[in-house]
Amino acid sequence: MSTRSLLATTAALVVGAAGLATAAVTSSDICSSAAFQALTGTRLGDGPVFMRALVQGDELCLEFQLSASVASEATWFGVGPSRGSNMVSTPEANVMLFQKADGAPVSYLLGGYVNSDISAESDQSTFVLGAASASSMSFSYQRTLAAATDAEVAIDGTSTGDFIWAYGTSWPISSHKSGTNGAATFNFAAAASGSNSTAGDAGASTTIGSSSSSTDFCTDKNCPAIVGGIAFATMALCGLTLTAALKTSPVGKLLLHRTLTKPPVSSTTNAAVAKPHTMVLQNLADLHLGELLVVLIFVGAIVALVALTTDEDNYITSGQVTLLILMFLILPVARLPVWSALFGSSFERIVKFHRWLGIAMTVAVIVHVVQASKVVELTLNEKYGEVTPLFGFVAFVCFMLMFLLSLEFVRRLFFELFYFTHRVLSIVGFVFSILHSPKLIGLALCVPLALYALGLLYRWSSAFTGSYKATVATHLSSGSTALVLEPTPATGKMAMRLNPGSYFLVRLPAISHTQWHPFSAIVTPDGKSLGFCVKAMGRGSFTRSLLEKAKTQHELTANLCGPFGKLSLNVEHYDAVVLVAGGVGMTPMISLINQSRLFPPQVSGSDKAAKTSDWYVVWSVREPEDILMLDEFLPSQAQLDYAARASNSLQDPNTAMLSTAPRPFKMNWMFHASNAQSDGLVTRANGEVLSYRGCQPTLDEVINTSRFAGRSVTVVACGPPTMTVEAQALARSCNFDFHKEVFNW
Repeated sequence: MSTRSLLATTAALVVGAAGLATAAVTSSDICSSAAFQALTGTRLGDGPVFMRALVQGDELCLEFQLSASVASEATWFGVGPSRGSNMVSTPEANVMLFQKADGAPVSYLLGGYVNSDISAESDQSTFVLGAASASSMSFSYQRTLAAATDAEVAIDGTSTGDFIWAYGTSWPISSHKSGTNGAATFNFAAAASGSNSTAGDAGASTTIGSSSSSTDFCTDKNCPAIVGGIAFATMALCGLTLTAALKTSPVGKLLLHRTLTKPPVSSTTNAAVAKPHTMVLQNLADLHLGELLVVLIFVGAIVALVALTTDEDNYITSGQVTLLILMFLILPVARLPVWSALFGSSFERIVKFHRWLGIAMTVAVIVHVVQASKVVELTLNEKYGEVTPLFGFVAFVCFMLMFLLSLEFVRRLFFELFYFTHRVLSIVGFVFSILHSPKLIGLALCVPLALYALGLLYRWSSAFTGSYKATVATHLSSGSTALVLEPTPATGKMAMRLNPGSYFLVRLPAISHTQWHPFSAIVTPDGKSLGFCVKAMGRGSFTRSLLEKAKTQHELTANLCGPFGKLSLNVEHYDAVVLVAGGVGMTPMISLINQSRLFPPQVSGSDKAAKTSDWYVVWSVREPEDILMLDEFLPSQAQLDYAARASNSLQDPNTAMLSTAPRPFKMNWMFHASNAQSDGLVTRANGEVLSYRGCQPTLDEVINTSRFAGRSVTVVACGPPTMTVEAQALARSCNFDFHKEVFNW
């Protein structure tokens, strides 16, 4: 007893003020008593660990044993009283860890969720071992009810206590698999009263939180990949059904051409960067009902994923939602022809989803990082479960920089900065995202990244094989440059097969060896080649450099990547087509006119014959001379074969012009020069004259129901925002189908 008294005195001197146990355990007599041996084991919650406990005085004996089915496979298990349901608590708590190879339990301190934070305690004298068996994976030990150290959890032998448990097949571990860890309450009084009774479990122990032995669906599965795959398959099926089977039906027309709301005409300006609320309203005005269906499917996927991970920690749920968004974020920028086949759309129209998903992912990843920071150090460079926090933090920084550098004003005013940082940071971000959790993120991203890689290979192969000689000419008054590819059988074939509204990525080695820029392709009036009309922008830009180069060099080598894009509607299916253009926005319109005039559609026996369309072309420029920026691409009067001409040589906007195409093709030209003081004429290089009106166009004089009563009409617009938005609003009010060509990406 003298030894025990000495230990008690020492403990009292050291920690007495902290309320710790004042006496050390010297034997395991409770564990070897007949009363303890008579107790029936109680299952901890619904886990595989069975427990017996007996209190005598200020000490108790605890015994833990794995169920036989688990004990045959497990190489270790740990269990101990806790301060709550979490494996790690504050202040740090200890557990008893039993390893089959050692055959005896050791007290371990749980300082965190990573291996370096879990270590054996230097002081193993706070308990006395009762019995241990490696074959049955069981052990018992005796300890005081009061905590002997700061790491021990005090036990109330007359009430309930929380216990945590875990087991595994290897040590150390990187993470817990489903059902291999949990927390439960243990009622000491109820368990003791159930001695010698198989009913002793009733009310003695209950699981804390979710069932530990049951496997949540997402615990051992890649739910973002599964949910994302189902969502994309649903989108593709709906897209194919809509574009293939329902395209010409009333439902199809409604979903394909009707938009969510009217455009914000009053708040739209021609400023380089629109106001935030105007951008939001315009995005809604550009969202077709069919696209809204796609959005709803994606939102449903997020809701489903949250529901499937509802039992997970909140940072895990937010991380998986972020991954789902990241998967879909890649898809719109994979410029594959498959989007045209599946959804009847193309990159420049679905890229808005890329921007929206980028905003959504920014919010989701910020939430994820904030939640994760409460659990683990973000810069931890070792495994935390299945993830390495440091790699995820690097990816987070990259994605945040990408978001900031892709904001509208940066993208508009500093495009090169946006472009190159987007490319570099995206590579770094995706690499470190995969390194963050290779099994989960790597697998989920493999299909989206593969599609993006295929699109990249498609663009590269097109770029390396698409080298052409081009003649260049400048039009200084409008600040534009015309590039026309040298006619060859290859260019003629491209012109014939080109989708209306197509564009190419163009590289001019004489200007830059690295930069590729998108320009609308124009079929030449004779249909033998293609060309581009490029408006010069700010000083030092690619387009300005091209204008300067073209002043002294009239032949250049052009590398083309494409074509990409197509109109969202078929102009051949309408009685009347209204083209509204401003400035260089006339380029896709001229190409559409030349294509329709030169290459009428092949009509099969099962299709309705192509309609005899009336074409109304409204083109507004600042100065009269600007009309000549497209002189190389405008069809001549001989090619159009005017049926009638005004006697005063001023063109009547309603005068029909018949071409020599195989089917009737009636054109109504309306040229406007907004800075001109009066109507007038400009002379083309071939000596022909073109008439214009010295004013801005009044679009509602052309786009109205009275002019086209009872006829099917489509409106196609390209130009300054104020013009396109007005045309869009008028078309919507008249219930005309509308399409606009914009390059705001």
